Amino acid sequence: MNKLLLYFFFLCFAFNALAQEPAKLHLTEKDGLPDIEFYNVIEDSKKFIWLAADKGFFRYDGKNYQSFTNSKQKGNSVFGPYEDALGRVWCNNISGQFFYVSGNTMHHFIDLSEELKGELAEFIVTDSQLIIFIRHNIFLVDLETKAIQKSFNKKVEIGKPYKNNEGYLYTEDCKIVKTDLQFKNKHYLPVIIFKNFERPKGVSRLINIVKNDSLAFYFFSQYDKNNLFTFDEKSGISQKIKLPKTLENRIIVHVFLHNDQVWFSTDFGLFICQLKNQELVLLNTFFSSKYVTKVLKDSFNNFWITTKGDGIYIYPNINVLNYNLAFADKSVSEIEKLNDSTLIFGTNKGYVGLINVNSGKVKPIDTTAYRVSNIFYEEESNVAIISKEDRTLIYNFRDKILTQVDNETKGAKDIDFGNGKFCISIYNSFGFIDETFQKIEVFIPKRSYANHFSKTNNVFYNASVDGLFSIKENKNIKAINDNGNPIFVKSITQTKAGAIWVSTFKNGVYQIENDEIVNHFTVKDGLLSNKITHIQGDDNSLWIVTEKGIQLLDLNSKIFKTLTMQNGIPSYRIMDIEPVGDHVFFASNEGLFSVNKKTTFNTTITPEVYFTAVDVNFKNQEFLPAYNLSHNQNSIKIAFNTNGFKSHEHTKYQYRLIGENDNWQTTEDLVNTVNYNGLPSGNYTFQVKIANSNSTVKCIDFNIAKPFWRTWWFYALVGAVLASLLYAFYRRKINKLTREQNAKLQNEMMSRQLVLSQLENLRSQMNPHFIFNALNSIQEYIVLNEKDLASSFLIKFSRLMRIYLDHSQQDQVLLSEEISALNIYLELEKNRFEDALDYEIAISKDLKTNQIKIPSLFIQPYVENALKHGLLHKKSHRKLDVTFKLDDSKTKFLCIIKDNGIGVEASARLNENRNPQHRSFATSANKKRVELLNHKRKHKIEVVTESKSYAEDSGTTVTIIIPLNR
Repeated sequence: MNKLLLYFFFLCFAFNALAQEPAKLHLTEKDGLPDIEFYNVIEDSKKFIWLAADKGFFRYDGKNYQSFTNSKQKGNSVFGPYEDALGRVWCNNISGQFFYVSGNTMHHFIDLSEELKGELAEFIVTDSQLIIFIRHNIFLVDLETKAIQKSFNKKVEIGKPYKNNEGYLYTEDCKIVKTDLQFKNKHYLPVIIFKNFERPKGVSRLINIVKNDSLAFYFFSQYDKNNLFTFDEKSGISQKIKLPKTLENRIIVHVFLHNDQVWFSTDFGLFICQLKNQELVLLNTFFSSKYVTKVLKDSFNNFWITTKGDGIYIYPNINVLNYNLAFADKSVSEIEKLNDSTLIFGTNKGYVGLINVNSGKVKPIDTTAYRVSNIFYEEESNVAIISKEDRTLIYNFRDKILTQVDNETKGAKDIDFGNGKFCISIYNSFGFIDETFQKIEVFIPKRSYANHFSKTNNVFYNASVDGLFSIKENKNIKAINDNGNPIFVKSITQTKAGAIWVSTFKNGVYQIENDEIVNHFTVKDGLLSNKITHIQGDDNSLWIVTEKGIQLLDLNSKIFKTLTMQNGIPSYRIMDIEPVGDHVFFASNEGLFSVNKKTTFNTTITPEVYFTAVDVNFKNQEFLPAYNLSHNQNSIKIAFNTNGFKSHEHTKYQYRLIGENDNWQTTEDLVNTVNYNGLPSGNYTFQVKIANSNSTVKCIDFNIAKPFWRTWWFYALVGAVLASLLYAFYRRKINKLTREQNAKLQNEMMSRQLVLSQLENLRSQMNPHFIFNALNSIQEYIVLNEKDLASSFLIKFSRLMRIYLDHSQQDQVLLSEEISALNIYLELEKNRFEDALDYEIAISKDLKTNQIKIPSLFIQPYVENALKHGLLHKKSHRKLDVTFKLDDSKTKFLCIIKDNGIGVEASARLNENRNPQHRSFATSANKKRVELLNHKRKHKIEVVTESKSYAEDSGTTVTIIIPLNR
C-alpha cells in the first residue's frame, strides 16, 4: 500500500525541469583560472583569448594563462581590451592609464589621469589615433606624438561607440553621429521619432540586431528604466521596441548577437531574447543571480561567458544540450526511446523516469534504490522491462502499472525481444525468457555482456566471456571468430542495411554479415582508440564511443566525424546511446545530454597550429621563419600549440623534418614539442600540422652550416698552407743545409786560419832574429871556448824549439807546459839583453797549472812584444813581471804581463820613425787569433792593454783574461 501511495505521489507531483541548456564548463581558480572577477574578454586575430580582470590582464592560448603587467601600472584591474590594426592589444584602467601588449611585453602608452579624473573610459584605436570616450568628452591622442589633437568640451551625454564597415557611430544626447574609420569626417544623422513617447535623456549603446541592417539602440540612465528603439539610417525613423519586464530595470553590461537572438549580459544573469514584431521576447534565462559581464563567441564556436565574481562559463558547443533531471541523480546509466519525444531513463542510484526531450518535463516511474543496469521497451506490448541490481520491474504504459518480478533476471546486462520471447544477458549466462519473466532458458552458461536480435536475419547474437556467438531458430550456436581467434565484445547493434556491428574491449569495431567479418575498423582507419565502450546504429551511420571521444562513422563514405570535450562533450564515460529524430542522446556519468546530428559537426572547426618557441642548444631564440646556424648549433627544440579552449587536450600533431626524414610522425597525447639532437650539417625544413585533418602545414627552415674544416675555402686554404709549409720545409731544409755547409766552410776556414794563426805565432816565436841571436850566442860561447855555456844554451834552445813544434800541433796545452816554455824563452832572451833584464814569473798558489788548459802558443807573443817593443829600447833597469792567477770569482784565468818599458805609444812613434811601413807582426797575429778563438767560445777571451804615459819608466801592462768555461 505504501509503495502504491509513493508511486501515486510521484505521478501527481511530476515536475517540469528547467529547459535544456547547452553543455557548459565552469572555470574557477581551481581549474587554473587566474581570477574569478572578469570585466571583459576578446579574441585577437591570432585566436588568443584576452581577459580583463580584477587581478590584471591575461592571455589564454588554449592551455596556459599568461599575465601581463607594467611597472608604471596603478592598480591591477584593467578594462576594455581592444586589438588594433598592428595586432597590438590595448587595455586601460580606472586611473586613466592606457597600455598595449606587443610581443610578450606590456607597454605603458599614456597617463590621462588629469584629463579623465577617475572616469572609466571607453576607447577605440585607429591607424593613427587613440580615441577615448567619457561621459562628456572625446579625446583624440596621436599614436606617434601622444599629443591630444582634439577634444569635445560639450555638456552632452556621449554614448559608447559602435563600429561597422564604414566607420563609427556614437551618440551625443539623442543625436547619432557618424564618422569614417579614421574618425576624421563626421556628420549628424537625423532621428525621427515614429510614435509619441517620452524621450529619455541619453543613449547608452548602439547595437545592430535587425536583419535589414537597421540599428537598434537603447536608452539608459540610473534614474530611468531601459528602453529599446530601432533606427533606420536611411530614413532616420526610430521606433520603440517592447522589452521584457525582467530587462527593464536590469543593468545591461553587454549585448551579444547570435543568429536571430539577442543575449543580454546583466547584473542578474544572461537573458536570451528574440526580436518579433517590434517586441523583444524572452526565450530563456541562464546564470540567474550571476553578474554576467560579457559573452564572446570565439573562432572555434566556444561561447565564453565572463562573470563578476564567479569565474568563467564556457559553452563549447551550443548544439550539445544538457538536460536537468531534477530529482534524478547526476549519473545516468540507461536510456531507452519510448517515442519521438520521450525517453525512459535510469540512474546509478535507482531513479527511473520519463523525460520529454522537447519540454524538459520529467515524470518519475520508480525511485527505489539500486543501480539501473538495463531498460528495454517492447513496443507491441507497450511495456518497459527495467532491470536493477536487486530486482526487475515491468512497467505497463497502458495501465500505468509497475510490477516487480523476483527472479534471476535482476542485474541484466542487456535485454532484447524476438520471435515472441525475450533474450537476456546476465552475470552468469545468456538465455531466453517468456513474457511473464518467470523462468530463464539458459543457452550459454557463461557470463554475458550483450545480446541482439536481428529481424533481418532472424538470428540472436550474444557476447560472452568466451567470445561472440550467433544463435539461430534451430538453436544452432556458432562462434564468430577473427582468423580463428575469439572476439571479445562489449556491445552489439545493427544498422539500416542489416549489418551487425560489435564493439570490443580493445580491438576496435567489427562489421559482420552472415556470421562472417567483412570490415574491421581500428585506429589505423581513423578511430580515436581501439577501446570501445558503446556503439549504436543510426540509419546508415554508426555512433561509436571510445575512451577519447565520440565518433560518427558514415557507412557509405567510411569517414569518421569526431566530438571531444573540446567540442562540448561533457564526458567520455557513456553508458548508453539513443537516436531520437535529429538528436542523439547519451547517458553518462555527467547526466543526460544530446547532440544535434545536423548542426553539431558543422560547428566543429579544426584549429591552426602555430609555433610557440624555438630553442637552439637549450637557449630560447627569437622566432624567425628561417634560421642560419653554425655547425655546433645542432641541438634544436621546437614547441608548437593550437589556440582554442583546451585544444591541447584533444589535439595530436604530425610532424617531419625534411632533410632528415620525409615521413610524417605523430605525437603522443599532450605532447607539443619535438627535439632534434646532433643534427649534421645541411638544409632542413620542419613541418607540423594537426593530425588527421586538412589543417595548414606550418614550416620553419634551418640551415646548419658545415664546419669550417669541411668548406671549399678551408680545403683551398689547407692546400695553400700545406703547399706553403712544404715549400717552407724544403726552403728551411735547404737553408739549413746551406747554413750547415757555410758553417762547416766557415769552421774549416776558422780552423785553417787558427792553424795559420798558430803557425804565425810559431813564426813569431821562431822568427829569424830570435834564432839568429840564439845561434850568435852559441857561436860566441864556442869562440870564447865556453863549452859548458854553449852546451847549456844549445840544450835550452833545442828544448824550446821542440816545445814550440809540439805545441804547434795542439789546440790547447796545459798551463804548466806554457809556463815551462816561457821560462826557457826568458832565460834565452835574458842572454840577449846581456843580463840587463830582470824578470819574474809569479804563480798563484790556488792556481792548478796541471789542470788548466790554454790555447797553445798564446802567451809567449805578448811577452815577446813586451821585450821587443817595451824593454829593448830601454837602456837599463829592464823589468818584466808575468803573473798567473784566478780572478775573484774563480771562473777566469788571468795572465798579467807587466813591463817598465817605454810604453806602447812611444814604441809606435819610434818604429814609425825607423820604418813607416812597419807593422807589429805579433800584435796583429795575436789580435786575429783572439778573434778566431772567440768564434767558437761562449765565454770570450779578452786582452786588455794599459799604457801609463810617455815617461821613460812608464811601462805597459797586458792582461789576458781566459774564462775557464768555454
